[in-house]
Amino acid sequence: MTWTFDFVTYLHLKTGDHWEVVALLGGAANHTVRAKRVAASLIYDGDVDRANLSGDDYSDVLAARVSVVLKQAPAYLAKSPQIPFSPYRQTIEAAALRLLHQSPGGQQLGLGQILSQNALIAIPKLVLHDNAYNVLIQSDLGPHSNLYEVLVSSDTSPRLASHLGKTIGLFLANLHDAFSKTSDTDKQFSDLVAAFANEDAERVMLSVIGQATSFMRDAEVPDYEALGKLAASHWSSRDKRVFSQGDLWFGTLLVRGIAHDQSPDTVEHLPDVTIGICDWEFAGPNHPAADIAQLGAYLHMLSLSPLNSARRNDILMAFSAALYETYFATASAPYKTGEYLRSLLIMHGWEMANAAGWDSRQHMWCHCVGNGVRCSHIKAMVQEGALFLRSAASETISLEGLELSIPWVCFFRLSIPHVRLDDMATVA
Repeated sequence: MTWTFDFVTYLHLKTGDHWEVVALLGGAANHTVRAKRVAASLIYDGDVDRANLSGDDYSDVLAARVSVVLKQAPAYLAKSPQIPFSPYRQTIEAAALRLLHQSPGGQQLGLGQILSQNALIAIPKLVLHDNAYNVLIQSDLGPHSNLYEVLVSSDTSPRLASHLGKTIGLFLANLHDAFSKTSDTDKQFSDLVAAFANEDAERVMLSVIGQATSFMRDAEVPDYEALGKLAASHWSSRDKRVFSQGDLWFGTLLVRGIAHDQSPDTVEHLPDVTIGICDWEFAGPNHPAADIAQLGAYLHMLSLSPLNSARRNDILMAFSAALYETYFATASAPYKTGEYLRSLLIMHGWEMANAAGWDSRQHMWCHCVGNGVRCSHIKAMVQEGALFLRSAASETISLEGLELSIPWVCFFRLSIPHVRLDDMATVA
């Protein structure tokens, strides 16, 4: 495979060793590879001028690592070159990895305890961040299946799916509660906002919402312009009260510890099955509903897929019920409010519209040929996302009524009880 960045030469000239490089699928932001050391002190046989890559010698730092993951950030989204994106995103990810791996007593932001509280969650460790070449090197979580692959696998049991949903729900609740904005934490939160400020990331997300709006237009949503403006206005003015992962979908969740030749129905020690969470470029202060809205939208679309079956649906429902129930039972973030519910509906809705029409992710929804709103399946998913947005734009929201049109809303109704309709201020 050809990359715009020569990872093999880069690693050889930084370490003196030869590395084998394999592309990793998943995230859209960067060129990402797994590199494995295959021999030490080999003479590079290419025509390379070492002066072109002069700089730090990384051999000592990488000496104890057989494999690492490298992410090279071009000045655009790697899988959507038409969307510019500053490589500063790697500074954000590096800061997030440092923060999450600090000892609990080593900082004041309350995030250092997250991993000790969630032993079944693994987050990469920062190895190196090379600003000169926009390369971030991190520890390798291993070649494990992503969440989509696990949820559609014939080897996955509802019991395992429920375990995974509970694990992620607990982590998200702890993450969001670890450092939330209150009157007692205003100063610390201001410092956190400053440390993770990235106006370019905000612009990219507005571009993504613009793409979702185009998909709604192509799906013949009559009020697509108004719904797109609602989504963009909400994003620009959202209340950033908690620390968020910021890019939570199937591709950023890796399931570890499932033997390929063993059905999870026979796995006796489910606690050994852990979840790796990667891609923290969009991490930082965000709305409390952002993470759960994004992951929930992907789960929702999977439930609408014509590729679904009764057995796969049982697995999906087991995971989703455990995710929502655990999150809302654990989180102390102010989710039992009209503002939270309206924000959840808005972000869930535009995320559905965008992911349904996004070419590189459509293989998960159907096997139809084409791009964008290419078939009736994709069109229906986009229209359902639009229905979420339209409901959020109304003066009042009846979850019971919305559930009649969208069964997925049952997860919100059961998890967010007793929300006063008169508490739901209209979003500009």
